[in-house]
Amino acid sequence: MLALTSRSVLRRIRPCRVSVGACQKLSLARDVQSYFDYCSKNKVAMDSKVFKGTLYEFATKHFLETKLNCLELNRIGGAFDNGVDIYGKWNLQPYVDFELQNLNGKLIDRLTKKPFNNGKELYLNILVQCKNYRKKINASTIREIPGIYNYHIKNKHEANNTFFFLFSPFPLTKQGQSQIDSTDVPIIHFKLSPLTLESSGNPYDLKNWLGGELNSVYMNEKARSLLKGFRMDIHWQLLT
Repeated sequence: MLALTSRSVLRRIRPCRVSVGACQKLSLARDVQSYFDYCSKNKVAMDSKVFKGTLYEFATKHFLETKLNCLELNRIGGAFDNGVDIYGKWNLQPYVDFELQNLNGKLIDRLTKKPFNNGKELYLNILVQCKNYRKKINASTIREIPGIYNYHIKNKHEANNTFFFLFSPFPLTKQGQSQIDSTDVPIIHFKLSPLTLESSGNPYDLKNWLGGELNSVYMNEKARSLLKGFRMDIHWQLLT
């Protein structure tokens, strides 16, 4: 059963472990446009893997904030992120409200039992990994996730309220899907298109970029079990 979020898992993730000066400069970027401003000022090569990877992380952060009701998001980035690019909270209350309005008896029954019946909004912790690969996500990538997850999760309570989100421009391979289904970690894979420059105008202006669109979502059995009653497939369809 899902539990309300605990701040302990968030405290263990440090936002930056690179040099103070470098961290302060990049930390000024909170969204895609401010990252473009940072790149323009620091003459970051826009054809580099670092730029494209970081841009995809900011596009993912924007999607989480505007489409999935996520908040208190922190982008970590860098070589010492311990497998997590973004962490924060996922607010499930809008989905609860949707089901209550539609008189979903199954979910209402669950909401009358602890830990739901507490008069508070429902928040889950999320650990987010962005893979801006130009290929499908294979089984070896999925096999790394339990180790990453367990590094940040220290007890059963945290495991019941922490989801792992995997974002990539391409879907899972058949082996990757089989691997994701076999893990006890609640994983949701989002196929999110990368941002691409579609105009000859200023490349540091977000208006000249397209992308960041959700194409498909895949939840493994553990994630489906924990979200039972929320009918998330309906919400995913509304986003794609």
